Amino acid sequence: NFDVGLFAIFSLLSSGTIYDYLNFIKLIIVTLFLAAMIYVAVADDSADTHITARVGKPLYIKEYTDPDGTVHFTQLEG
Repeated sequence: NFDVGLFAIFSLLSSGTIYDYLNFIKLIIVTLFLAAMIYVAVADDSADTHITARVGKPLYIKEYTDPDGTVHFTQLEG
């Protein structure tokens, strides 16, 4: 049960010194930080590729009109 696990953790912490408690808090912070770094590293950023251009390639907008008069815009890399 989750409550039993929490009770075991807090009873271990209460039996130690404040130094042990601070080490436990540092361990939790470092673990969360590493998990966030891994999450950002493996995140799929393919949804943003249509917004950004490759380095050194400026973006251009080209306008063209269909024979029926509809205006369209296209984004091109230079």
